[in-house]
Amino acid sequence: MASVFLSPSTQAYNEYITEGTEKEHMQRLADAMEPFLDLAGITYGRNDPDGNVQKSVAMSNEGDWDLHLALHSNAAPEGQSGQFQGPLVLYAPGNMAGGKAAQYVAQAMADIYPEDGKVVLRPETNLYELQKTKAPVVFLETAYHDNPEDAKWIEDATVAIADHLTQALASYFGLPYARQDVPHKAVVQVKEGPLNVRRLPGIEYPKVAQLQKGDSVVVLRRIPGWSYVRLPGGNAGYAASGYLRSV
Repeated sequence: MASVFLSPSTQAYNEYITEGTEKEHMQRLADAMEPFLDLAGITYGRNDPDGNVQKSVAMSNEGDWDLHLALHSNAAPEGQSGQFQGPLVLYAPGNMAGGKAAQYVAQAMADIYPEDGKVVLRPETNLYELQKTKAPVVFLETAYHDNPEDAKWIEDATVAIADHLTQALASYFGLPYARQDVPHKAVVQVKEGPLNVRRLPGIEYPKVAQLQKGDSVVVLRRIPGWSYVRLPGGNAGYAASGYLRSV
């Protein structure tokens, strides 16, 4: 079975120009990937969010992973803050498997990033995670967290990015993965009280909205137990599928 070690950033000191930190947003992106990886049949492991890059590499090297995916966000050089945009996808030169996987990831990011021609794919020799990890590595700088448009895009598109990255991994591993369900309308059916809509699939995640019996939503994506829904105001989140009736 195909397997990937998820290594989201542990860098709590890199603050977003909007809100939060690189660690918070990249750990959230890894959280969002997990149900999609389950759907694709890809097994996964995770780093310690309270560790550092050395511990992440050590944890990865303890396993027999087919791929190591490092999830980060970027910042411009000193004195140029906010002047750069777009995803950067890095791989170790000479590692054919890592280079192939990086091509799939770069294409996935090009498919979802809102501006054409902004995705950069290149080999890199100076990063510890690329140098020391046993498995083939893709090192993704999702976008620039010191750029307001990029930072907001990461925040708003986290689930969609997770979905596209899973498509990239499935393509790399040669696995079938239907990335998009056909959107359809559904009506909320609860006996009493509101239906909570959450940022990610799980009752431990914060609520983004509440729906009442009879409210209509558009189901964009389904995973086991949860539906990713677009709300009447245009926002989106996850609701328990058992309380939604398709119409």
